[in-house]
Amino acid sequence: MKKVFPKLDVVGWYATGSEPSKDDMALHRCITEVAESPVFLLMDVDDARNKTRSGAATAALPVKLFETEVHASDGAAHFVPASVELESSEAERVAVDEVSRVALSASTANGADGAAGAPSSSDQLQSHLHTVRSATSMLQDNVEQLLAFVRGVQQRQGPLEPKDHKALRDIAAMLRQLPASAAASNTGDEFVRDAEDVALVAQLTALTTGVARLVDVGAKSGLAYGALGGATALGR
Repeated sequence: MKKVFPKLDVVGWYATGSEPSKDDMALHRCITEVAESPVFLLMDVDDARNKTRSGAATAALPVKLFETEVHASDGAAHFVPASVELESSEAERVAVDEVSRVALSASTANGADGAAGAPSSSDQLQSHLHTVRSATSMLQDNVEQLLAFVRGVQQRQGPLEPKDHKALRDIAAMLRQLPASAAASNTGDEFVRDAEDVALVAQLTALTTGVARLVDVGAKSGLAYGALGGATALGR
């Protein structure tokens, strides 16, 4: 393992199922030969699949974490539940939200070709735009917080004294990573072009949605008037 990934350490392994089995314990003993005190992550895929199909909302993940301890009664190792605390960044939360929306639309919506379970292009576009909007809002909030912090440090106001030099160095390092524009005067032109591109995409989205609705109305009208004409012909 160290030859393939020299910078990584084995902390445990995972399997699928509802409860640990004897085979899991046998494999866990093999893992202990390459890792000290490994953890065992068990994912209940059947429970997750059933909740997805039923649409039941739950805040708990279908996973369990186990450690091993030796019981004095039989001298053997047994799995015992371990406490889990989940930590995630804003980027990870946005990604998980996007995946959950696509999975939900795929399980409940009908595709444009009539195939059940396939999300339509409009649903996918709407989900994508919602994700972009959420990510942009988060970015704007974070930038505003940084600006307020820097302005407060410059003005030497409030509880910002003494200066947090580490935070200022982190902000400066982040700014150095941003792509530098060729000229400061070109920044406004780039923003205008980006705004025009966004407006064009929004217009194309509205046109696509309108055309799809017109096609749907035309199909329903043709079906309704066709049935009415057939009934009139039979009456004659």
